[in-house]
Amino acid sequence: HGVLSFAPPTEASPTPSAYREPAYPALAALAWRVAGTAPPSTSEVIAWLPRDVRAWRPLRALNALLLAIAAMAAALGAGRLGGRLAGGLAFALVAASPALHATSTQLMSENLAAAHVSLAGLGLLALSVGERRARLGALLVLALLPLTRAEGLLLLPAAVAVDWRQGAARPAPARRWAAALLALGLVLPSALWLARNTLRVGHPVLSDRGGLALAVRAEVDLEVARFGARSAALAWTPLEGARRAARDRWPQAGWLDYRPTGPGNFYLRTLRRWQEERRRPGADPLAVDARFGRAALARFVAAPWAHARAAAAVAVRGLFAEVSPAWARPFDLAFGLGLMLATAMVVATVRAVGRRELATLAWLAPAWLLFLFHVGATELLPRYAVPLLPLAWSALALAVAGLGAARSQR
Repeated sequence: HGVLSFAPPTEASPTPSAYREPAYPALAALAWRVAGTAPPSTSEVIAWLPRDVRAWRPLRALNALLLAIAAMAAALGAGRLGGRLAGGLAFALVAASPALHATSTQLMSENLAAAHVSLAGLGLLALSVGERRARLGALLVLALLPLTRAEGLLLLPAAVAVDWRQGAARPAPARRWAAALLALGLVLPSALWLARNTLRVGHPVLSDRGGLALAVRAEVDLEVARFGARSAALAWTPLEGARRAARDRWPQAGWLDYRPTGPGNFYLRTLRRWQEERRRPGADPLAVDARFGRAALARFVAAPWAHARAAAAVAVRGLFAEVSPAWARPFDLAFGLGLMLATAMVVATVRAVGRRELATLAWLAPAWLLFLFHVGATELLPRYAVPLLPLAWSALALAVAGLGAARSQR
């Protein structure tokens, strides 16, 4: 129908919505249009698609294409920084990522976000080395990122900063004009979408549920204050022994209790309150969401130490976005893979800082900025960090290629 809506498909005139960012719904609709296939005729899309082969096949092809784009972007970035070996290894590692393969078999936006974040890294890399021919492409990719993930807004000032640093040799007036034009171009798509939502749903937001995410994180802060950061970190570590220790020592915490009945965990309690408020007669759903967000921010400010303690546990949770490959069964490699990727990111970043390698820092910046955002503002479900995996795998590829080069020089 040409409108972003999460209304039941039986509605003749779907009600406009801002429930999520528009990029993936638009791509899914385009895939069905190109394939000449009608979308599912039920609102239970995720449950319906595996049974509707005609509707499911175009989305599987779309997700496979997006995974290929993410792998190619990782290869180009790592190859530019570390040579052919790094590029080839990055491509293979990203293409084989179990987590990215898992999301490609579902109606989820993680594969689009992974491809887009990887391309954003390429865009920042191009700006950092002053590639004039790639400037327009970098601008387009970075400007559209908030329409895939709203937190992509964080990369817009980073792009201006990288471009400003790279152009240090230019005259000051020309430098300021270039920065102003770049900033204007970067914010234009987001501004247009904000205007659309203001007109259609009455609120200048990129997507709904931002307030819910903040409220859930505020509830995490309260739970950590009650049971301790160690309790949460053990429960969120992908080792059965660690989770068992958390259950035995803190049985009331219920970090992983997502059962639909009973008291539920921090997420379910917050979600139920949020839904109840939005269902009240005359309630404005987006106004309710905004109110939840403001209340959460006020709690962060009122208790910064509690927020920082919770951030440590949330960061641990975010380390384990990659899942164990099927060939490793019955062994679970998620813990080792998470630590390995985190170490690769830290080593690559520290080395780049020591050597003042702006290009490497620009390439890795999307992963760091988005990870830190989620550490501070969300519960950082592992799938929130899945779009960052191509950059993490490329950091590992750079480390391996660097070791190989060092040994060959010896």
